[in-house]
Amino acid sequence: MSVFDGMADIFADTFGEAVDYTPLATSITKRITAIWWEAPLSITIGDVAVEGGKTQLSLRAADISVPAEGDTARRISDGKLMTVTTPIDADGKGIIVCNLAET
Repeated sequence: MSVFDGMADIFADTFGEAVDYTPLATSITKRITAIWWEAPLSITIGDVAVEGGKTQLSLRAADISVPAEGDTARRISDGKLMTVTTPIDADGKGIIVCNLAET
């Protein structure tokens, strides 16, 4: 037994929201609870400023054991649809973090 047992469930249940996840391979949509995280990004080089952002989805490995590039995720609260891109990182404790890009 590890101190991290059950942490994936605690994080998803506390910070998560409803997301429809659709694997590219099967096209079978599954509603999961996942953490949808959007972070603004601003880079300035000299006089040139570039605005953008980064979106990630943290999900339970028990819900989607092998997320893959090309899968899609739809945020239920606002209908935003995005595509999973690499890198896809598993933390070894039950959470997988996927980068998302506009579809």
